[in-house]
Parts: sequence; structure tokens; C-alpha cells
Amino acid sequence: MKPLTLRTGIYVAIDALLLAICLLHIPNVLNRPNAPFEVEEHAGRIVVRNILDQRASGEVQTGDVLLSWEGKRILMPEMEEYIADLSTIGSSIHVSLERNGTTYSSAVALIPYYPSPRFLIISLFNGLTMFVVGLFILLNRPGDVAARALHWSMITFGTTIMVTWGAITPYSWETYLSRTVWFITYLGVAVAFLFFTLTFPRMRIRWLAEHSWLMVVAVVVFGTLFASSHLFALHAETADSFVTFQFLFDLFHVSLFVFIGGGIVNIARASMRAVTSEERQKLYWIFWGLLIGTAPYLLLHILPQVALSQYLVPEEYTSIFFLAVPVAFAISFLKYRLFDIEVVVNRTIVYAVLSVFIVATYILVVLMVTSIIGGEIVFEKYLLVAGLTLVVGLLVNPLRLKLQHVVDETLFAARANYRRAVTQITAELHTSLNRDDLFGRVVEAVHRVVPSEMLAAYGVEDGTLALRSFLGTRPTERCSITEDLKRALVERRVLAKRNVVRGELPHVDISREGFLDDCGWSVCVAVAAEGGELLGVLAVSPRLPREHYDEEELNLLLAVGSQAAEILERLTLQEKIILAQEEQKRSEELSALKSYFISSVSHELRMPLTSIRMFAETLRSGKAGSPRRQREYLEIIEGESERLSRLIGNILDFAKIERGVKEYAFTEVHLEEIMRRSVNAMRYQFEKHKGRLRTRVKKGIPVVTADGDALQEAVLNLLSNALKYSTLRKEVTLSLFERHHQVVIEVADKGIGIPESELGNIFDRFYRVRDDRSRQVGGAGLGLALVKHIVDAHHGTLSVKSKVGKGSTFTITLPIRQPKGRKQG
Repeated sequence: MKPLTLRTGIYVAIDALLLAICLLHIPNVLNRPNAPFEVEEHAGRIVVRNILDQRASGEVQTGDVLLSWEGKRILMPEMEEYIADLSTIGSSIHVSLERNGTTYSSAVALIPYYPSPRFLIISLFNGLTMFVVGLFILLNRPGDVAARALHWSMITFGTTIMVTWGAITPYSWETYLSRTVWFITYLGVAVAFLFFTLTFPRMRIRWLAEHSWLMVVAVVVFGTLFASSHLFALHAETADSFVTFQFLFDLFHVSLFVFIGGGIVNIARASMRAVTSEERQKLYWIFWGLLIGTAPYLLLHILPQVALSQYLVPEEYTSIFFLAVPVAFAISFLKYRLFDIEVVVNRTIVYAVLSVFIVATYILVVLMVTSIIGGEIVFEKYLLVAGLTLVVGLLVNPLRLKLQHVVDETLFAARANYRRAVTQITAELHTSLNRDDLFGRVVEAVHRVVPSEMLAAYGVEDGTLALRSFLGTRPTERCSITEDLKRALVERRVLAKRNVVRGELPHVDISREGFLDDCGWSVCVAVAAEGGELLGVLAVSPRLPREHYDEEELNLLLAVGSQAAEILERLTLQEKIILAQEEQKRSEELSALKSYFISSVSHELRMPLTSIRMFAETLRSGKAGSPRRQREYLEIIEGESERLSRLIGNILDFAKIERGVKEYAFTEVHLEEIMRRSVNAMRYQFEKHKGRLRTRVKKGIPVVTADGDALQEAVLNLLSNALKYSTLRKEVTLSLFERHHQVVIEVADKGIGIPESELGNIFDRFYRVRDDRSRQVGGAGLGLALVKHIVDAHHGTLSVKSKVGKGSTFTITLPIRQPKGRKQG
């Protein structure tokens, strides 16, 4: 438990003040008056639907229309309840009614609103339970925003339950205080709960946490306004004032639905998005506890009152479900360490606390059944009531035994049912897909049944123990281990500190505390193969120094370690087989890739060489004819030579990139000149294929720091590809412009285009688009990979937009300034 700070002390003082107000309000609850009949709205009129006390009701009968109460016109069913609170039990009230078109008056006597103490007892039990849970949360996590929000949600919840409406003494400070506190805390429950769901398990709206006082002010202000409207209506005692208040009160209830419903939705979403199973389980308990605890009250009590102006079920019947809320949070604390609060669970204490809880619940059930069946008449006269009480009493003992079994299964799984726990864990481990998955499952499975502050799995790597998975406090990443320790682990299997093991056990070695201290563990067991090879260890530390591990828990760790070793050996063998298969597959792919590369490159080189040889022989034989034809043949030889040079340059550059020795020389260059040289170099290719190359160069392009030769090589590759893949419309546009302080080079064509599914792979080496038209074009698949490397070396970006049948646009974006010098690729 954390030491009290000033803020925590103030919170505790407010809690104590609210609890005092609740206890002082008890007489008002007991003395609350009520009309001896119930009314409902029917066809716009207030009709008597039930007689609660025939003698006190005078001449009133079921079906009469209630017109006025002490001369005050009754416009809605709730108004009868509000006006009755202003009187006292036994008071004689004159009411005006209508029966069969005839108006008459009658005197009625007010009766107790709660004919038995069942509601008071249930309210006190629920309210005090909420206060205990709220105070426990505050004292253990005073600095946690979400914990403080949950604390105030519990405290306001308990206050709302206990400061329920009671008798009113006009112009009494106690009346003003209790009703104002009720409205503020009633609204505070919903707002605090919603705030809690926005900050737990993760902060969703950070500014909300930093300005949480704004919500406190809003709750106090709006709660006070609602209370003022209510108190004004009670003092005015006019129909219009009550109608106005009831409208506001219905809005008040609608807001509660919004806040509480939104909070439950937040918890449900958080549980579905939880990363770990432990986090998911704690959220599940909170979600179901809140849903079971609040749904009956909201749906069976509040909603019918808002929609129908009457209650389907009395409040005390629905409020008994509120107990699900603290029970759910208690399990989250005990088993799943909600807010990381450490609770050392002793089975004897758990049984004692839960026995008290179930006895108290038993008493509440008996009181409720007794009052429902027997009313206020003497209990002994009703054998049915006595018989039901006996039946309930007989059910308590089997329920206690069942409860003990549930506690053992939930909180002490390893101790209560060792065989079942091992079977379940083994079945889960056998579904592991690889070693990392196995270690993760081992840690999660053991953590569910063995209480621990830290639980970790280590594997043996290079003679040391390397962390593979853990839950709780982060352990040591690596731990040295000697051959002697390996033998001790494999032989004895359990190394433990003296103070964490209950009793003296023959298979526990407590002489290795130095090793355990160095590693930061309390207990470790081996994950060892059948042949005696140590594959890893499971390490665990208790939640608190005074907590001990029993023999069943140590045996479970041993069993899990043995099962994990067996599965680990199988997974290792599987991985070796898969690795061998992958190596063989890779070798086959490389062989096929090499054959494809040689074939593609040979084809690409053969074409220009054939043209060069053919036209050179023509010139040598003197068959060229006119000087114009000779110049044409020389231009062809020159163009094919440049094409051949580019192909060889691409291959050599790519080889340098593969070896990591490709270097770039950065100088200040004019991109307009690079564009001009690129166009000139490609002129022959475009003329040969009857293509059209257009250029769009903006004026005023700034000088950039780059490797001019490398950029020209990138542009030439893009132009060559654009021409190559333009099978019908051989129109290519080369653009150069400045955008957002960057220089942009674009190469656009109207060719065959690239399927969208292939765009992510086209910059990979040797990759070719997998369609018939692309295969017909040919190529080695190096050009775009080389362009990508050049652009990356210039800290630029390379992107592509393409549509099949419409063409492609490749865009190079370069920063204007680059670091000077040489950059190795």
C-alpha cells in the first residue's frame, strides 16, 4: 500500500464525509411515506392500478381516476410520489377522484414506502461493498489516473445507492444536502465510469486526463442544477413545476444511458483489441461485471420509468445485481492484477471472506423471499416461508463446497487440479508453430496457473541463456551458465531460493542462490532433451517476498519444462527439414534464374552486335552506295554501339551494387544538360522504332548536387523501358520541373501498362511482369532495380503510376542539395 499523500488524504476525507452523510440518511429512508395505492397514466389520465393497503385507501378503488392531492392537480404518475414525500407516514391526505363520470373525495392514510427493511439492508450491503472496493483501489494506486477514476466511480455508486430518496422535512438542511449529494453522485457515477474507460487500459484522450477537474466541475454544476430544479418543485408544489422537473429528470436519465452505455462499449472494444490474454481476461471480467450489475437496473427500472412513468420491477430487486460489479473487480485484482496491484492470496482468507459474503447474500435472499411472500405479517405463521428458508439453508452448504472448488480452480489451479492443468497446458503447447511461439505459449500458460511477479523462458545460445519470452517484470536478457549448473539443472531439475519454497523437497536444490541472484530469479527449472542436453530454462519469481511455492506448483513447472523440451526438439527437427527444403528450392530458383539471365542477356547483346556486323560488312564491301546512305549506316552502327554500351554498363553497375562497391561522385550539375544528352543518346532508338520523344523542361531549374553520369543512366533506362513497352503508340514524354523545393523528372508513355498487383515488385532485381505482352518484349530485369539504387543513393524517391492499356508514368524526385563527396552503394 502506498503512503498517503496530501491529495490522497483529501480524497479519503471526502470518502469519509460521504459515508457519514449516507449513514445519517438511514432514518429518512425508513420513514419515507407512500400513497396506499399505485397509479399509472392511461389515455392521458392518472388511473389507480393497484391498492397497496385497503384500510388506508379509504373509498379508493382500482380504476378510479386521480384528479388532485390536497387540492393540487395531478398531471403525471410521478407527481403522486413527489408530493407524498412532503408528508409523514400515517398522515391523512384528502384526494379527489373520478369514478364512472362522478367526482368524489376521500381521505387516505400514508403508509411506509418500504414495508420491510429489505431495501435498506440491500442498499447498505451494496453501498458499503462499493466503498470498500473504491478505498482499496485508491490506497493501492493513488497516482494512477484510471485508478482514481474507478475509485470515484465506486464511491459515487455506493453513495447513490445509500442516499436514495427518503422522507423530506421542508426547509431542512439535511433534505437539501442529501438530495443535492444524490444528484451529484448519481451523475458522477456515469461520468467517472466513462472517464475510467477512456483512460484504461490505455490513455485515449490525454488532454482529458490532464484537465479531469473540468469534469468534476461539470458534474457538481449540473448535479446542483438538477437538485435545485427538484427542490424548487417540492417547495412550489405546483403541477407545472413538477412537469418541468420530470422533463429534466428524464433527460438526466437519458444522459446516464449514454455515459454508461458508452463506457461499456469502450470496455468491450478494449477487450477485443487487447494484446495479451491476461489483459483480455481482466477486461472480460470488468465488462461482464458491469453488464450484469447495471443492465437490470437500467433496463427494468430506469427505462420503464422514463418511457412508461412506472417501474416494471421494484428497485431493491434490481439493486441486488449491483453486487456483480465489486465481485468482478475483486477477481480482476486477485487473479489478473488489475492496475498491477499486488494481492497475496491466502486460500484460508479467501474462503473466510467469501463465506462471509455468501452468508450475507443468503440473509438478503431470505429477507427478500420472506417479505415478498409474507409481507409484514408474522413470519412463524407461514410454513411456506419457513420451508423456503429451510431449502435456502440446505443449499448453502453445497454452494460453499462448489465455491471452494471454484476458488481453487480460479486462483490456485496448479494446486487444486495438477493433472488437469498439465493436460490443458500440454494440449496448448502442441499447437505451437515454431520455437518463438512455443516459448510464448509456455509463459502465458504457466502464468495463468502459477502466481508470479515475473515468469520467463530462456533458450540456450552460444553457451548462455538468452531471453525468449516473459510476462511481468522484465528479467535479465542474458545469463551465463557453467557446465556444472547445466548438470545440476538436468539432474535435479529445480533450482530455488530457500525462502520461496514451502517445506523441504528432495528434488529442489537450494544451494545455487548466488546464480539465481545474478540472474534475478527465485526458481528455475530445466527445459532438457531426453539425451541430457539443456535446451533452455523456465524462471519464475513470486509476487511478494513472503509468498511461497508449493510442491504442486514446482511439479507443474517440471512437467511443463519436460513437455516444452519434447516439443522443442520436434520443432527444431521440423525447422531443419524445412530449411533444407528451402535451400534446395532456392538453389533450383537460382539455377533457373541464372539460365534465364544468361539467355536474356545473350539475346539483348546479340541484337545490336548483329546490326553492327551487318552494316559494317555492307560499308566494307562498298555496297553502301551514296554518301547519304553511308552516313545513315554509320549512325546505325554508332546507335547500336551506344545501346550495347548501355547494356554492358547496366550489367557491370549491377554487379558493383551486388558486391557493395558501387560509388557515386557528387558534384553540382545542370539537369537540363543531362536531359539533353539523354535525348540525344536515345534519338537513334526512337527513330529506328518510329517512336516520338517529347521533352518538357521548365526554365530556371536550380543546380543540384548529384552524380550526373548516374542520373543520365537512370533516365536512359526509363526512356529505354518506355520505348520498349510501347507496342502500339510509341509516344514518350520526358519532363523536368521544380515542385515543393524539389526537382522532378518524369518519364510517361502510352504503352501496355503494368497491372496494379505487380507494382510493388517491379523494382526488384530480375523481376519481370507476369503477362504475355511483357514476356514478348524481353529484357534481363535489371534496369528498374538499377534506377531505384541510383535514386536511393541521391536521397530521392522513385514512384510509378500505371494503368493497363493506358501507359505508365515513372517519377524521380530529388532534393536540390546533396552532401558532397563520394557515396558507396
